[in-house]
Amino acid sequence: MKKKIIALAITAAMLAVAAIGMTVAYLTSTDQKVNTFTVGNVDITLNETFIQNSKLVPGKNIEKIVNVTNNKEAAYVRLHIAFPADTFYYGETDGVQEYNNLVHFNQRYASLVPGEWNWCKTAAGVGGEHPGYPGNGTNYNTYTTSIDGKDYRVFVVTYMTVLGAGDTTETDAMYNVYLDKYADSEDGVNYTAPVVDYRTAAMTADLSNYKIHIIAEGVQAEGFSDAYTALNTAFGTPGSTGYVSPFNK
Repeated sequence: MKKKIIALAITAAMLAVAAIGMTVAYLTSTDQKVNTFTVGNVDITLNETFIQNSKLVPGKNIEKIVNVTNNKEAAYVRLHIAFPADTFYYGETDGVQEYNNLVHFNQRYASLVPGEWNWCKTAAGVGGEHPGYPGNGTNYNTYTTSIDGKDYRVFVVTYMTVLGAGDTTETDAMYNVYLDKYADSEDGVNYTAPVVDYRTAAMTADLSNYKIHIIAEGVQAEGFSDAYTALNTAFGTPGSTGYVSPFNK
């Protein structure tokens, strides 16, 4: 039996609306390790840099830096980053990829080069200089699940290089989030982003209690040739038949 560990660390990004009729909100966060399962000597830590009580306004970037540290034996790691499904849509209609967001996140190009973070369904990614960047639509390694009774869109991000003992990922998986620059609200709770060149359908969501959940998974590197094989063997292939999300274990 392969030795493995799942380190569960949930970060809750809470949007508290400041006042009715204003497109201003406050983003706060708590970081809590809720459960750890250890077989062998693998131990990982989910790290987050986050500015408490930042004002969230349309188009303004809010720092949210996420990476992983490996504390013991060499391991492969990945993240599950979950956003409320009513603010994220990646899909395909009649062969055309669609990309609709009310809330956005950013990665740095340096984090998407070979050997760094891969947001795609396969280890090969999309090829080229930044193989880890899937573009829009169906290339993302993503699935939906329910967390505390609410539907979430989960993005699975895999670190492609073996993480040695005491090492932290060379780059961050993501570095900020922001409310769509066109978003507006009449009641300070329900925000709507209209149709624009990059959004094919209007989106409306209640942002009064907006939460982002993150889980880190790690498995020993020994005995595996690559990160995808190791992590999918240890924890299952996200979105496959019978797959159980770590948020639901």
